[in-house]
Amino acid sequence: MTKQQFKQAFNKSLHGIGNDLVNELVRTAPVDTGFLRQSISYEVQGNAVNIRMPEYTVYLEFGTAPHIIRPRHAKALKFKSEGQDVFARIVHHPGTQPQPFIRAAINTKLRDIVAANLRRQLT
Repeated sequence: MTKQQFKQAFNKSLHGIGNDLVNELVRTAPVDTGFLRQSISYEVQGNAVNIRMPEYTVYLEFGTAPHIIRPRHAKALKFKSEGQDVFARIVHHPGTQPQPFIRAAINTKLRDIVAANLRRQLT
């Protein structure tokens, strides 16, 4: 294998790793509206695979502590509760439990994904 062939095979393996990891994250991501699953993507930059997700994913992965929510640009917050519109000047949010789907994929699947893609392209 020449140096150029190696570079091409390695780049293909990076794209395979990105695609397989995205598939695993989409498969295991928590679902409310489906936006998160539709938003997970990857890009290869040099020798790195970057996984892209919405900013709020960190709160799903690690959860949140109880906190207070106040309106920023209005006099009240508006949200639905049991199908009804609710208006409030302040909300005491109880926090959310972590849903560690990213760490689970990295800890249980990433090694096999990397090995399979490198093996496929470089042997």
